[in-house]
Amino acid sequence: MRIFRTVFMAALSIALLAACSAGDSSTKSSTKSSTAPTPSGPKLEGTYRFDFDGTQQLAGGAPKPAKSRSRIYAVRSTCTDAGCIATATKLADDDPKRKSDPPLDLVLDYIDGSWQMALRQDTTCTDSAAKGPSLTAWTLQPQPDGTLNGTSYVAMNPSPECAVATQTPVVVRRVSDVDAGIPVADPGKQQPLSPSAPDGLSGQYDETSVLHDSPKPGRRRVDMQTMCVRNTDQCATFKSYQTASGTEVVNALLFKNGTWQLDQHTNVNCPNGATASTVKHEEYALPQPVARPLPRVTGTIRLDAADSCPARQLDITLDRTGT
Repeated sequence: MRIFRTVFMAALSIALLAACSAGDSSTKSSTKSSTAPTPSGPKLEGTYRFDFDGTQQLAGGAPKPAKSRSRIYAVRSTCTDAGCIATATKLADDDPKRKSDPPLDLVLDYIDGSWQMALRQDTTCTDSAAKGPSLTAWTLQPQPDGTLNGTSYVAMNPSPECAVATQTPVVVRRVSDVDAGIPVADPGKQQPLSPSAPDGLSGQYDETSVLHDSPKPGRRRVDMQTMCVRNTDQCATFKSYQTASGTEVVNALLFKNGTWQLDQHTNVNCPNGATASTVKHEEYALPQPVARPLPRVTGTIRLDAADSCPARQLDITLDRTGT
């Protein structure tokens, strides 16, 4: 998982140490050895309060204030040869001495200077009655004062009426030791982090779009950030770009059955100059063989017919230009 570059993969460093010894002029010997030092990361140990600032929430890249909330977690961490891992157990809102009901246990990995986590859940859309899978991801950067600052991302798309891509600031503060009666999973016994196939779609890309029967392609710069549930292909990619008017737009594509998909309502300009509301179907296939990062991804955007607008299709090419 890595997040804002959300690709969830561990980074390990290997140092080579050479030891040499010399005898008299007639006898010389040398010994070389290599070791892989244990990675290090900021320690997470204790009870922590996560404060989510709903007043600063963004939805689709635009401000959409919501109610702020706080959650309490008991956390442990360790660093092994495979990387730094933390385990967290959600505590009851009204009593930090007992676990939440239903229970919620998380695993976080320390990657590129931040603690990262992604969780898949079945939820109901806030703006409609649509229900379906959602993906929540955190990126938390340790600060000099011992707090952690970051972002909570939520992606959901069970129907065109519910295309969710929210970003909420979060601040994490240690409040106490973990109560002796609270069991927290041993982080040292968790499975090592392994790369997920879709997590290579990350970084800056040049997007080229070609409308069928149109000789002039469209071009823009987009930023792709993929986050995956640990050691799975349950992933969401946040795609952000600026419109011609300078408005920031953020969409979330969910990965399923080898493709990234997004279905959402959108307004389009029709060939006759009118504006209509339609449904956009955006899809990209995972290239084979899989590379990390992915240098090129291709797909389509289909627009349903609406009012005076005919159905249209654009062929999309994403060429990676940097991190």
